[in-house]
Amino acid sequence: MKCPVILLLLLVHPLLGEPPKPAFRDAATNETLSAKFRETSKTNPMAKFTPITGEDPTVKNKVVGLMETSDLITFNGLTTLVPKNSIIQIPEKYKNRINNHKQGSKLVSWSEFFSQNRGWISTIEVNFSQAKGEEPVSEKHLETLNKSGNMIVAVLQNGPISVLPLKTDAAPVEKTKPEGTKP
Repeated sequence: MKCPVILLLLLVHPLLGEPPKPAFRDAATNETLSAKFRETSKTNPMAKFTPITGEDPTVKNKVVGLMETSDLITFNGLTTLVPKNSIIQIPEKYKNRINNHKQGSKLVSWSEFFSQNRGWISTIEVNFSQAKGEEPVSEKHLETLNKSGNMIVAVLQNGPISVLPLKTDAAPVEKTKPEGTKP
C-alpha cells in the first residue's frame, strides 16, 4: 500500500512546479535606525497628553496583595489560603491554626486541605446573594454546625468565599412609578 502512494507522489511532484521563493528585504542598518530615532526624538509624544487633575489614583486605589486579603489555615504540615471573612466560626481550640504559618509547611489547595481535615472543619454552602450580605445565612443550619464544635468555613461551589455582614436598610425604599404611567 505504501509503495503506490510514494510512487504517485514522485510522479506528481515535478508537475506541481517549484515552490515560490521567499522574498528577502534589506536589513535595517545602524544609520537608518539612528536616523529614525533622531526623527522621533524631535517630537515629544507625551505632549499630546494632558496631566491628570485631582487626587492620585495610585494612592486612592492601593493594590493589595494576596496575603492581605487571605487567611492562612495551617495544620499537620499543610497550609491553605482562604479569603478573609470566609471563616464563620473559630472555636477556641483551633485559634492557633489560623494565620500561624509554620516554616516548612506545604502550601496546598483548599480541596486537598479540606479532604485531609474534615474531622475539625465543616463547611456551610452559601449562595452569591448571601455572600454579598443581601440575604441572611440560614440560622438553623448555622446553629446545627455550631453544636459540632468544628471550624466553619463558608463555601460557594466547593470553594471558600468571603461573607459580608448582612446589609440592613435603615428605611425601606419605596418603589415609585415613573411619571406618565397609569396606576
